[in-house]
Amino acid sequence: MLTFNELIARYAGNLATDLFSRIGNESLPILQDIYYIESNDGGYASYSQSDPTASTNIGIGRFGEARALMAGSGATKISKTLGEVVRVIPISATYYEKAADKEALVRGELMAGTLDVALAGINTIFTSNTYGFVDSLHDQDTDPYVVRASATPGESAWLVRWNFDGACLATPPGTPGGITVGDPIKDNIGDNVNGYMQAYVFYIKWNFAACLKTPGAAIRIMNLAPTGALNYDIFCDALARLDKDDIGTIGLYASPAQIGALCKDVKTSTNSIRLQDVNMGPNRPFVRTLDGVLLRKTVALAS
Repeated sequence: MLTFNELIARYAGNLATDLFSRIGNESLPILQDIYYIESNDGGYASYSQSDPTASTNIGIGRFGEARALMAGSGATKISKTLGEVVRVIPISATYYEKAADKEALVRGELMAGTLDVALAGINTIFTSNTYGFVDSLHDQDTDPYVVRASATPGESAWLVRWNFDGACLATPPGTPGGITVGDPIKDNIGDNVNGYMQAYVFYIKWNFAACLKTPGAAIRIMNLAPTGALNYDIFCDALARLDKDDIGTIGLYASPAQIGALCKDVKTSTNSIRLQDVNMGPNRPFVRTLDGVLLRKTVALAS
């Protein structure tokens, strides 16, 4: 189980690592929040999800005599298929051959493509019921781990606790955060203007499955008006339902309008809670937090 910085250190020198690191540091800091685990079942992530409301069949007794059943009724085995987000990146052979700095050209195109893949992947994490967090406990506004902001359908926000016993992102072994950059090939590709052109074709893909070791590690806030309806009362309701609030990295992921509405509500209220910009190290300088929760503007969650 690895953090963002541990992934970077493990795969140092890998082109995918460099792209992953730059995107996480410069464009999508959510990648720094995530706790990464390598999948242990081929194209699947298999793990046990514990339910804190169920009995756990723990034996208690005198030393050497305590007994517990082999199967704990409070744990469920879950197997999720790893998803894949892929983008093909063609670079005109003419541009490539004429470029003074070919490496800079390729890296620039790959950076843009990686950002597109990462944005689509983050949208998948928060909206997919196959590869993301949406499941039978986080799907309807009456589910136990959902806060209903209103009766009118609208945007969702997510309060997530990333940790080895909470929310994790399973990725294939041997890849930095699930990112892979394919070897380039030279091919003729379609051009709407000139018919066909020769190009160097790269591909970037991100393989992952969002996993919850306990369902209460992610709380979904549903039915937020797109103009910004998130307030401190709703935030506190979600925080109260989170399984733990004192371990791991906790982040609130919502559209820019919702984060703005929450900040405005807190700053204009008379309570003693205030926003803070906390320096969390070289990769996350001055992150805005509320009650210790990272506030992340997530465009993928906007309507």
